[in-house]
Amino acid sequence: MKSLLYIFLIPLIFFSCKNAADESSQKETKYGGTLKINEAGILRTIYPPAVEDNISLHIVFQVYEGLVKYDTKDLSKILPAIAREWDIDSTNTIYTFHLNDSIYFHDDDCFEGGKGRKVTAEDFKYTFELLCTNTKDNKNFKVMDNVIGARQYYEASISGKPDLDIEGIKVINEMTLQITIENPNPLFIYFMANPAASLLAREAVEKYGNKTTVGTGPFKIKKLPENNEPLYLVRNKKYSNKDKNGGKLPYLDTIKVSFISSTQKELTMFEEGDLDIVFGLPGDYIPKFLDKHIDKFESNPPQYILHPEEKSTDIYSLLQSRINGFYTNSQNYLDLSIIYFEEPKAYVEKNEKPVQ
Repeated sequence: MKSLLYIFLIPLIFFSCKNAADESSQKETKYGGTLKINEAGILRTIYPPAVEDNISLHIVFQVYEGLVKYDTKDLSKILPAIAREWDIDSTNTIYTFHLNDSIYFHDDDCFEGGKGRKVTAEDFKYTFELLCTNTKDNKNFKVMDNVIGARQYYEASISGKPDLDIEGIKVINEMTLQITIENPNPLFIYFMANPAASLLAREAVEKYGNKTTVGTGPFKIKKLPENNEPLYLVRNKKYSNKDKNGGKLPYLDTIKVSFISSTQKELTMFEEGDLDIVFGLPGDYIPKFLDKHIDKFESNPPQYILHPEEKSTDIYSLLQSRINGFYTNSQNYLDLSIIYFEEPKAYVEKNEKPVQ
């Protein structure tokens, strides 16, 4: 059965890839709607320096941003985020980041009048000092390890807040930050794309500590869930990043994230329309699901789409076919800001006339 399964998957995978590729040719994107997804475990933290697991990473990636970010469609590419551009000197050790001057923190009571203030280079200096502080909440100092003075700051922080600056981090002006590393490392810009290096607001950390949910990302956390309740992410209307056609991101109004560990329960929720995507579906579950819903895969257009995740040949993602802009990658970085709903069009062969 398994060998037949892979033969059958070929057209499904093709349609799925075609569906994702068609995003680039959309003249109009569809705004609105609620995306329903599930994480097969618990949410451990939404504090960037503490992130060690994939579930937390998925959420942090939607709520926070750093200087740069990964292109989830191609991890070899680094995209601007809060930094609109950056320069690297001839020694490949000095990185100068020029910030976008229209980035604001999420609206929150920690700010005067409840309105999120403008981001400046000083905010990154503060954030990177937190990432270089030896505390139980910081699991990601390795991101900053090559920055000049980072290790000295980290060691000094054992006794409390150090009375010194990190030598390799300099605020040139309100919108310019300079980072100097000890040795040339082409991977450093990728470290800066790590969600652990996401920007934090001093006011939010001082008010909420490691429970802060205030970022600059495309979505805001409506309320931290309790007792394994669903998490709701809502559109950040002040988010300034746009798609390549100049359209505002994100497209979705809301993301509902449930936390259910049972794969069988996930599939039942998908069948009943309570989930739009099932991540990380083991191949062992697929033959029975295909047998049960073969009509929904074979219809034109299909109702369900199945494709292998990049990180494994036996792990798949299952999607309702109206989902557009969904990509998986080997590092589990998800960008839900580019997902939108649109009913698929029937596939027509080149020598076939469309039905009138």
